[in-house]
Amino acid sequence: MDAYKALVGTHLGYSDYMTVTQEQVNLFADATGDHQWIHVDPERAKSSPFGGPIAHG
Repeated sequence: MDAYKALVGTHLGYSDYMTVTQEQVNLFADATGDHQWIHVDPERAKSSPFGGPIAHG
């Protein structure tokens, strides 16, 4: 744990971009119980300011 504490505030780099599918978003919603329409209803989410569903987080 001390090794991790020493890294606080240190830039560790970036991960590669990845595509998150609607299926992955739906599975996350199932796992967390967060089924808000902005995440799991692509048709309704089209009318949102985002123009489509957004991933959790």
